[in-house]
This record gives sequence, C-alpha cells and structure tokens, in this order.
Amino acid sequence: IRIPISAKNRLGFSTTNEAGTIAQTIQDNCASLIAVHGRTAKQRYTGEADWRFISEIKAKLSIPVLGNGDVDSYSTAKRRMNESGVDGVLIGRAAQGNPWVFNQNDRLPSVASVFRVIETHVKRMVEFHGEIQGLLRFRKHALSYLRRLDVNREIGATLIDKTNLNQFLTQLDGIAHIFLDDSIRL
Repeated sequence: IRIPISAKNRLGFSTTNEAGTIAQTIQDNCASLIAVHGRTAKQRYTGEADWRFISEIKAKLSIPVLGNGDVDSYSTAKRRMNESGVDGVLIGRAAQGNPWVFNQNDRLPSVASVFRVIETHVKRMVEFHGEIQGLLRFRKHALSYLRRLDVNREIGATLIDKTNLNQFLTQLDGIAHIFLDDSIRL
C-alpha cells in the first residue's frame, strides 16, 4: 500500500497482556503510526489512563506513537509527551464543547466568545447537514458547551428542543443574556 496507514488501539479488552504484541503486529504490518489509548476496553472511561504502559509500548516500536487518555489541556499534553516519550497525543472527550483545549496558554475564553463559537458551530452544522439534521446532530455539542458554562440541564433542554435554526438562535441569545450584560450582543 502506498498511502500511510495509522491504527488506534487500547491497552487490551480487559487486561493489558496483549497490548505490546498487538502494537508490534500493527507496526510489522506496515502501519506508519499507532495511537494507544491508556485504558482497556472494559475500563471505558473509568480509572486513570496508564501512561506508564503507553511509554513501554513507545519504547518497543520504531514508528511514531501517539498517546491518548486523560489529556485535558495543552500543558497536560506536553507533560504526558515529556514523561512518556510519545511523539504526540490525542485529545478526545476534553475537546467536546471546548475547542480551546488546544490553546498553548491554557487560558479559558470569555463567556461571550463561547456563545459566539456555539452560534458559528450550529450555523455550520446546519449549512453542512441541512436544518433538521444539523440541529439534531448539534444537540450533543450544545450540551457540551453549556455544561462547561455550568448551565443547568433544564435551561439546556430549552435550547436543544428547537426544530429550526431561528428558534435555536433566539433561545441561545436568551441564554447568553443570563450570563452577559445586555449591552453585549452576539
């Protein structure tokens, strides 16, 4: 195959017994890069990611290795890279509703910025998927953004039940004004 192939793997299903062997097999079968999640499939999102084990896998392979698990900021990403020797990291759940997770200074955005990003994001989803599908697909994103602002579920529910973009944007503006001075417009 002439195109680069990458693979992502967990440490195993319920134990880490085979993780090193699986990673080596992936490398031996022409993968250009492997990403290793520091939990087993059985762990799902519980417990801590095992970066020590990710580091051991990295030491055994000659291809680039990306680590994944419990990376929630740029500074955490840099620390994990330095401690484990991986070539990079993947950020998953921490990026949901938080595209600022990739900022090198770890500064949080203003509340007004968050609401502007929500508005831009939903408009792009509607543009790409159409109004109904765009709004349906955006629900989980909207809730992720609002959760980071500590918006309660009842208020969030009033946003995600909207069936057209104008209703959504009107409700979003109303929620924004709970947090912002009325003189600030989105």
